Amino acid sequence: MAAPARTGQAPNRPLPASRPGPARTTAAPRPLPASFATALAALAAYAAAHGHCYPTRDTLMPDGRNLATWVSNVRYAYHRGTLAADRAAALAAVPGWVWRSKRPRRRLDTGLSRWAVGYPALVAWMRARGTIPPVGAVDAAGYRVGRFARNCRQHRDRLTIEQRAALVALPGWRWDVSAARRKDRTDRLEALRAFVASHHHLPQLDAADPAERVLAGWARRSHIGIAGELAAIRRTAVPDTWLRRYRLAAAGDTSKSTVEWMSRQRAALRAGTMPEPHRALFGRIRGRQEQRWYQRVEQLRGLLAAGRHPDESAQGWLTRQHRRAANGTLTAEQAAVLAALAGEVAAFRAAHPRRRGAVDCQRPGCTARIQPPARGRAPRYCGPACAAAARGRPAATSPAARSAAALFRLVPALERVAAGQLSGLPALTRRVQRATDSLAGTHPGPPATARRRLRRRWRSRTTGSLRVGQG
Repeated sequence: MAAPARTGQAPNRPLPASRPGPARTTAAPRPLPASFATALAALAAYAAAHGHCYPTRDTLMPDGRNLATWVSNVRYAYHRGTLAADRAAALAAVPGWVWRSKRPRRRLDTGLSRWAVGYPALVAWMRARGTIPPVGAVDAAGYRVGRFARNCRQHRDRLTIEQRAALVALPGWRWDVSAARRKDRTDRLEALRAFVASHHHLPQLDAADPAERVLAGWARRSHIGIAGELAAIRRTAVPDTWLRRYRLAAAGDTSKSTVEWMSRQRAALRAGTMPEPHRALFGRIRGRQEQRWYQRVEQLRGLLAAGRHPDESAQGWLTRQHRRAANGTLTAEQAAVLAALAGEVAAFRAAHPRRRGAVDCQRPGCTARIQPPARGRAPRYCGPACAAAARGRPAATSPAARSAAALFRLVPALERVAAGQLSGLPALTRRVQRATDSLAGTHPGPPATARRRLRRRWRSRTTGSLRVGQG
């Protein structure tokens, strides 16, 4: 049989009676510590001034301590059960005190008190800018009009019917801003694609065009949200490093690095290894030779606009350029410009047939002027009478006779000069000097082979004309 368990007293033994003595009295409450009393007084003053017991983080007590930190600590101690009862009672006696450790979410105040301030600010903002203010927008008076607009959109069920009608009446007001932002994003992407398709590069922040700068800023701010679309667009544009070098070359930079870069790009263009966006953009750049080429084109077009026929220099340049086009040394753009210019010259010549200058009749003693045709050799005589008279005279075979005949043929031209018609005077002076020198024997004349060739040609012409006249 098990022995009974031992206890502090013997079993079935009566408890001793309490000793008689004076009755016990309740102890008086201990006073609160000075630091706690100071904080409690500061909390009561804050609650009386603001209507709640949630001080901000920058609220300080008279002794320099942070009131918000002290309030947070006593709430934490209360919830853990380590706050003394007298301190808890003192805190509960403060008007507006609650034991919640977090400040409850305030309800949206869209009543007349805040509406009277926020709605006029919203109206002024939208009338000035035409758009709904963003969340962080602040007007000139310092009012957060963007936050007010956001609260009205998010809590439209708390607005009155009159307030909703007032918002809907605003031009540009939308309840769903996300849909508008998606549409704006789509429109901006389309504008970005169109810009790259026409300019072959991404918009730049330092561009002269304001619209390009705005588009470049949007692309930089939104590059995270449009990363996929932006990567696809970037593949169709030239790199920024290539674009910077291209701008230097287009601005006329003549440094060694730029000139070498231009040479490499021209070689790649001729070899066909240049990518399409690079080729389309590089076709717009013009070096010094290209600039002079286009200047010559503009000069020739200026002649046509002034109603003048191309001179020998311009005609020779056109012939050389047609030869270059046939050899393939001109660019596609230059070949197209040259073809258009050739058409303009042909149309001008058809509309304005060129009249050649009048020449003198070569019959001695005749002062008539002969108008040559537009093409071909001009006639030597003004009519059949002069031609028959010229055929009947003997041919001049000796050099002196030829020089005398040349001088005799210059008599009509000299008479015109004496009359004041000075056109062609330098050429006439050279012809007279050459003929007189031949007569005097001081002109060396052409070389022997050339003299023989000229003599044979002269004899064939004169004998042929005499035979025709004799026959």
